[in-house]
Amino acid sequence: GVRLDLPLQENLGLLLSYRQTHSKIPLQHFEQKRNQIRKLENYFLKLAHSFSERTSISLSFARNPYEEKRFREVSLGSEIKNSWYTLDTDSQRFAAEINHDFSFGKIELKGAFNRSKTSRHAPSNYFNWLVRPTGWVGDWDKDWGTLSQSKEGGYGDLESSQKGQTVNASLQLDPVNSGPIRHEIKLGGGFERITGTFKRQDTSYIYTVISSGANSSIICQGDEGCVDNQQYAAFRSVYEADSAKETINARHFYAQDELSCGRLTLRPGIRYASDNFMNNDDVDLRLAASVDLFGTGTTVLIGGLNRYHGRSLLAYRLAEAKKPVYIERRSRDPATNTLTEWVPLTQSKSFKRYSDLKTPYSDEWTLGADQALLGGRLKLNYLERHNKDEFAQETLEEDEEGRYFTILNNNGRSKHEEFTVEWERRWKRHALFVNFTWQRTRTSNDSYPDPLDDEDLLDRVYYDGELMKKTDLPRGDFNRGYVCNLVYTAQLPFGFTFTNSTRYRSGFSSLEDSGEDMVGPDGVSYPIYEKDKQPESWIFDWRLDWRRKLYGSHDVHLRLELNNVFNQKVPAGAEDTIQTYEIGRQLWAGLEYYF
Repeated sequence: GVRLDLPLQENLGLLLSYRQTHSKIPLQHFEQKRNQIRKLENYFLKLAHSFSERTSISLSFARNPYEEKRFREVSLGSEIKNSWYTLDTDSQRFAAEINHDFSFGKIELKGAFNRSKTSRHAPSNYFNWLVRPTGWVGDWDKDWGTLSQSKEGGYGDLESSQKGQTVNASLQLDPVNSGPIRHEIKLGGGFERITGTFKRQDTSYIYTVISSGANSSIICQGDEGCVDNQQYAAFRSVYEADSAKETINARHFYAQDELSCGRLTLRPGIRYASDNFMNNDDVDLRLAASVDLFGTGTTVLIGGLNRYHGRSLLAYRLAEAKKPVYIERRSRDPATNTLTEWVPLTQSKSFKRYSDLKTPYSDEWTLGADQALLGGRLKLNYLERHNKDEFAQETLEEDEEGRYFTILNNNGRSKHEEFTVEWERRWKRHALFVNFTWQRTRTSNDSYPDPLDDEDLLDRVYYDGELMKKTDLPRGDFNRGYVCNLVYTAQLPFGFTFTNSTRYRSGFSSLEDSGEDMVGPDGVSYPIYEKDKQPESWIFDWRLDWRRKLYGSHDVHLRLELNNVFNQKVPAGAEDTIQTYEIGRQLWAGLEYYF
């Protein structure tokens, strides 16, 4: 990367930067080492000008193209043949900001235009073949799977895009006094318009062979979901060629007043928001308070009561506009050993309906203290957050017209608790920072759609003896329990600075694929998920800096980082029977030159 901060005139400056991150990841794929590729570029340009001491303007442009080439690695314990795909993303953002100091306060105006486009290029169809049945005599072409199925192919080409325009304004009034009370009032509001599109150029299929699909007499007649004299797919999910376009308009306004009276500070606020998707009028009331007990800053108590409404997701509106996914089936004609025509499994189709809901919101309260202790500062804080009216997914019974709807309701609930202790102290050449966090989260729902991976919503698994959608599994590894960090920095002779960061994380439970499967009522084998206990971990990161003044305004800065010094193998969970780990030892070296 390179960054240039260039003064053009006394009151005019230009900032240019470019950075590229390129990764080549060697992985085993069908007994060969194959490289997956990632490439991310960041372009940034900013022009800032001060017309006077009271007025300034800035213009900025950012672009972030990203590309990856990879194969689908493992599903239900099986490597996936012919599954290479590419994912390309390009986003741009242009923003402008104007600041002006009036005699009564400061006004800030911001405007931005952004757009992004994501495309996936992948094989058109996906196949769940059977592995060689026990006792089968003769050829069997699809026999690479490690469990009951051999996977092959992809989910087809997709394109999605998003364009947005935002305008925000805020006014910070100069402090005023009313008797013993000092007021600092801030007002603001904004408007946002977002347009999203989705496009599937060609129809894609997901073929599934069940155990009865193995047949040594079957005649395929060129059918792609069939292997002559071996097996045929009896079911397929159909994703029709489709396109959708939706727009959401949202607006918000807020006001707050920071009141100071002696040792007490209060900051009440209110925020109003609405949009044309949920069509709700959401009002949030917020209050923060602090008390300097002795007026010296040695002991300060803090607290707050807040409500936050969530924002509508454009993905839900697009999901409503998409064509429904449906399942077809066929069978073997015993008279000719050929396949019958595909027919819908039922006359019904699945539609998504997400609007006309309450906006999810969170109520939280917090209480803490900031205390001078042992030459440093000790901070204690407890936070409790109740999330209500969260989106939960539900499938309704078939209606009179043969339709059934996958809808969102407001039945989701969750609760988060967090307790944090921090202490830091600085000496002349040393600094020490320690923090400890305990957290616990309970949730009734953990399902959000991904507009590029709707196919994953069809995956089913067994958990606790029950067959369910994979997206309906209880959240698996969000609870990290106890986390403790220690950071020590020392200034050494000859311009060197050494920093040690130590992180402890307690063990936690996660949901993992057990590697075993169970045959469902439809004759298809599904993986069994179980809870798995992950161990505690200790990670040490070291950093050495050297900075030296050369001449005039020229400085040089060298940096050496060694992360996960002792190369600890820290589990991060599992994906489809394959255990994944956090990154091992890393070495980074950097050079910066100032002039």
